[in-house]
Amino acid sequence: MSSFNRAMGINFAWQNNAHIINNSWKNHIVEPTIDNAIQNAVTNGRGGLGTIVVFASGNGSDNSIFYPSNNPNVIAVGATNRLDNRASFSNYGPGLDVVAPGVEIYTTDRQGIAGSNTNSGAAGDYHPNFTGTSASAPQIAGIAALILSMNPTLTNQQVRNLIESTTDRVGPYTYTLGAGEQPTLMWNNQMGYGRVNALNAMKAVYPVSGPETLCNSTLGSYNVQNLPTGFIVTNWSVAPTQLFSPPFSGTSQTANVTGTSDAFSSGQATITFVIETDCGEVEVQHSFWVGRPSLPDSIIWGSTSPTVGSYEMYLVSGGIPDGATSMTWWLPYCFGCSDPWSIYSGQNLIQMVAIVGDSPGYVQAMGNNTCGNGPASLLYVVPDVGGGSCNPCPFIYPNPASDELFVEWRFEEALRTLDETDEFEVALYDMQGARLFSRKSTSALLRLDLSKLRNGFYYIHILHKEGLIRKQIRVER
Repeated sequence: MSSFNRAMGINFAWQNNAHIINNSWKNHIVEPTIDNAIQNAVTNGRGGLGTIVVFASGNGSDNSIFYPSNNPNVIAVGATNRLDNRASFSNYGPGLDVVAPGVEIYTTDRQGIAGSNTNSGAAGDYHPNFTGTSASAPQIAGIAALILSMNPTLTNQQVRNLIESTTDRVGPYTYTLGAGEQPTLMWNNQMGYGRVNALNAMKAVYPVSGPETLCNSTLGSYNVQNLPTGFIVTNWSVAPTQLFSPPFSGTSQTANVTGTSDAFSSGQATITFVIETDCGEVEVQHSFWVGRPSLPDSIIWGSTSPTVGSYEMYLVSGGIPDGATSMTWWLPYCFGCSDPWSIYSGQNLIQMVAIVGDSPGYVQAMGNNTCGNGPASLLYVVPDVGGGSCNPCPFIYPNPASDELFVEWRFEEALRTLDETDEFEVALYDMQGARLFSRKSTSALLRLDLSKLRNGFYYIHILHKEGLIRKQIRVER
């Protein structure tokens, strides 16, 4: 097909009120007639709101996306595989906006011998494993259609913002603020702004304003934003009701609720608005916290820092408790510890540093938010084994790790190496205790591949004739 005919196809679509134009093709040269057609579509389409134009980035495994997907007026879409990584064939580089699944996608097919699936009858009307960025781009067109079904008054740029700002930043990639075309969003060379999330995009169509933390006995007003003319809120509700003091009040678009007067009651709450649109009813939800934060008793593990002595440890609680914006740690006393414990430096919202002995012990912690301090919880800390109490001793590095982790055995005796009697097993667990993989080895230096793991904390168990050695590692890219 000629460049002229492709341009005329785009012009015909927007001039005949196409709201979204999906394109899974490339042009071998930059053609002003195509660029002009795209410009006219995004400027004049939909009565001046702008038609949304979507292009596949191409399947050449290139570090530059095909034309016209590199036109800044279009949404350029790459492909991901089943592991939420960039598909090997997917083009990437400057101008890439988002990615979507593009490997073995089940889809409709042309009937009969004209299609890729030539089976007779209805069985030939579907393709079981359509692969390519051509399979990814239509998903973005579909999300744009869902957004416009909820609010047809949005402009082309507003729809793009909703899609690009609600992605999931998946895969073992580093996303950098302002590296893409949108200065306020995180972007990566291979994934754009990330893998699209239809649910997140639809939730963002009608944002709900109101306090993110509602204190006990305090009134909070929550309002649905961006309602088009003619759309109405038919009903709203809050749950769970025990976190609120009745009565509830407000107009259809505004909900006035008061946090429970019970000072010991707190938790996550959700307010739901039901909106009547041209396409039927749409539910919009907004979650917020009621009351002071609570921190349930839990076990946390010590992880020896690679840069300090064996008794200096990072203590990780597994994350900030729900509803908290900061943490307070302290050591009231030591229960039967063989060595005294003392906290000497707070770190950030999920970590602290302490100097501890080699016995289990306790610290106390509580979460804080704008409503005040939550109840204190006693946390049991299990120190690592190792750091001079074993021979040979395993050293695990780097920590934090990126794509690989090394377990190296070191001896007090010079020139000694592991032998067949020194076989050990290394197992990796996630924070929920699920075993991810294990390796057996007699090598003095064992490399572990972490490239498929998400960022976060994990536990590594080393079973050796010296006993079980447990350490915590962090994967960070």
